[in-house]
Amino acid sequence: MAASATPSLLYVTDFSDSSMSALEWAIAEALNHNLHLSVLYPYRLDQVKKKENGIQSKKELELEAAEKFERLAEGMLQKSKISFDFKAEIGFLRDRITEHAKKHNDVLLVIGKKLASAESFTELVEETNIPVVIIPQKRR
Repeated sequence: MAASATPSLLYVTDFSDSSMSALEWAIAEALNHNLHLSVLYPYRLDQVKKKENGIQSKKELELEAAEKFERLAEGMLQKSKISFDFKAEIGFLRDRITEHAKKHNDVLLVIGKKLASAESFTELVEETNIPVVIIPQKRR
């Protein structure tokens, strides 16, 4: 599949407080640089042992992620008036990011510190060939 022509900022979320801080930063950068915002929610089904439970769990996790994203879209994203899309994909964080970067015209990856701590980003930057920005959670 060919990469899309529109440059995009890839924002990866787990819907934690840390990733919400990263979303604010990602929206501002997308606005400043006229970029499309691609929102990616990678998830795993490690805890599920039985195949029939795995299928149901996958549906439930994707529905829950879509609902969480809808709340974000109604709030921050629609108010910002940037173009955006959302994808919930099963798999390892690094694999999902790398695959997205290959298929799309991602020019920057933005991720929260909590989610970023689960990966080795040196290899990820080399594999995707795009800059990575790790955003810490805001202090309250």
